[in-house]
Amino acid sequence: MTMRLSKELLQERYEIRGDEEDFVAAKDLYERALEATPTAETLQQYGYLLYCHGRRELRRATEQYRRALELDPRADKARYMLIGTLADLRDGDEMVALYERAVTDDPADVRNHRFLVNSYLAARDHQRALVAAAAGLERCPGDRVLIELRGDARAGQRDVEGALDRLARSGRGSRGRLRDQPALQQRIPARERRPAR
Repeated sequence: MTMRLSKELLQERYEIRGDEEDFVAAKDLYERALEATPTAETLQQYGYLLYCHGRRELRRATEQYRRALELDPRADKARYMLIGTLADLRDGDEMVALYERAVTDDPADVRNHRFLVNSYLAARDHQRALVAAAAGLERCPGDRVLIELRGDARAGQRDVEGALDRLARSGRGSRGRLRDQPALQQRIPARERRPAR
């Protein structure tokens, strides 16, 4: 006779072994339990199961990006995705160290500067991103991507006017139009936002 495992045991086993069947079985049991009697504890446990699964999927995503870069080292989008995904996993230090070395080894390659600034931004280190963007622009004046990234770093420091100026200079539009963009609106403190039209 096969023993039926509880959702808690399935979750614990999934966390250790990463077997997708355990995840699916635990998910089904949690959803049934929540449908019958939702409790804070069950919701928390179910959320943690989904969190563990999400982290495993993100790890799998990083493997795909690394493979893409092995096949095509100039696949910049894969690099940006790898930087962002590792930051989501709180493993961004690897990318920061990689691109700090790359900038030192080949400072003339604007791509290295872009990747480094992106790595700092993904790690929420806006000050270092700002410094790296400035250093990159000294080497590659007028690079639109670095100008835009510098604007992102300024916005991350709540320097809204500086961010708008830099984004406008990158060719993305006028300061007024940029200020109305939803992405920037989220970064602007509520008291400084323009009312919706």
